Amino acid sequence: MTDDLLRYFQDVCKAFTVRFQQLGGKIVAQEHFTQFKNQINSVVSRVNNEKSDAIAFCTSFGGDQPAFVSGLRSLHNETPIINGWASDGNYWWPTSPPVTNFYYLTYASVYGDDPSAQVRAFEAKMKAAGHPAQTGGFLGGAAAIQGIAAAVTRANGSTNGAKLASIMVKFHKLPTISGDVSFSAGLHTVFGRAYRVILVNNNKAKFVKLVTASSPAKIGR
Repeated sequence: MTDDLLRYFQDVCKAFTVRFQQLGGKIVAQEHFTQFKNQINSVVSRVNNEKSDAIAFCTSFGGDQPAFVSGLRSLHNETPIINGWASDGNYWWPTSPPVTNFYYLTYASVYGDDPSAQVRAFEAKMKAAGHPAQTGGFLGGAAAIQGIAAAVTRANGSTNGAKLASIMVKFHKLPTISGDVSFSAGLHTVFGRAYRVILVNNNKAKFVKLVTASSPAKIGR
């Protein structure tokens, strides 16, 4: 299920498809829609007629996403739904029927059960300051600051942008609060960190396991 609204959503589904098939998975059907185009109800009907072990749903936002999930569950279709970190947070959860059998990946669990003591301590400080974490996305900023600090240290205190960039692109398993991260000249994001798998059942979320990609999925442009 690909939301064509953003290139990001399209690439998430492309990357999933590539890696899923590499691991022996079979795609039985593919659907496309565009957020805010009033297409979601017909998509729900088509998806409900398919039989699969899981549904990969590449989108976010508080409009079509809850409509899709509640639409399927209202039809008593309990097929597991998976998504990337775009689904993080409870802001979009419908109450009737509640979100069930829904999995997503994120940087950190904000439900008090993250496997990292360092992350839980950071979350506790945020909560005490009156700004409790709403999604695991908060960890990306903290890790970025740690990366910049490491680059400045390796540059002997220099803050020259080009110099820091040349150092950061060579990061290999740099320890951060989000886990060990690496960079390369061929990619435009970090890779190698362990992500949290979160399961939502009856509008209650919990940490399930850590997962790390063996390598970035190669997708065509």
